[in-house]
Amino acid sequence: MALALDNMADRAPAGRDEIAGGVHRREFQGNWKLHMENACDLVHPGFVHASSIDSARDVVKAVGALDETDQEIQMFHANGMSLDRADELNVYGYANGHCYMDEFYRGGLIDPSLDDPAFERYKAALVAVHGETRTGEILGCDAFNNLIYPNLNFNTRFQQLRVIHPVAVDRTQISSYALRLVGAPDEMFRIALRFVTAANSPASPISSDDLAIFDQIQATLTDGGIDWIDLSCRFGQDAPLGNAGMTDAGTSELPIRTLLGAWRKLMTAA
Repeated sequence: MALALDNMADRAPAGRDEIAGGVHRREFQGNWKLHMENACDLVHPGFVHASSIDSARDVVKAVGALDETDQEIQMFHANGMSLDRADELNVYGYANGHCYMDEFYRGGLIDPSLDDPAFERYKAALVAVHGETRTGEILGCDAFNNLIYPNLNFNTRFQQLRVIHPVAVDRTQISSYALRLVGAPDEMFRIALRFVTAANSPASPISSDDLAIFDQIQATLTDGGIDWIDLSCRFGQDAPLGNAGMTDAGTSELPIRTLLGAWRKLMTAA
């Protein structure tokens, strides 16, 4: 997590970020842990976000190429990855509850190997500060949704920050912010604003799907009819990391088990 935070600052030519452009706030009628579980899950997008994925595919089919569509269409299209594709990526969890997953957004403005005049000016500003080799290392850090336990979620490449506020056991507020890379071209900040608006605003087709699911899960868990939820997908197939962490293929429920394991440890401590 320290490396990811450092990377977010290193991506700014001036070495610092600033919150800008206001904040999107949303609430859902569910427990705060539901949002944290969702943020590092690579299985749900193809199912929960099927309607926006289908619409994006129709647009791509009509125009003939993914890179000729808007940033939002590219994002919605990326959510339609197969489970086999998800297993080509990795998820990561640590004993104190922190989690992250590999980047999976590809194509056009959302591709980390972006071939765009604004991005080239941005890269040149980084090279002037760090040199070619170090700039390649900074931009090569390609993690998605870094979760600092218990309630912070940040994305280094799309310059966004989400804070999860428990209001009650069955009510949660989410505050989503865009970050400006100080010293970067203004176009980079506009990309960040479009990302946070498309993915995390009250009008987002992605966010509205997730919040509806959270509401339904909360209602199901509180009706008294279910004693246990099975979170054992790929249990026992995790591989240890050298820094007290574990990693597995993208369809693993390792991040959810990590988050709930940290919660249980804290709640049962003397």
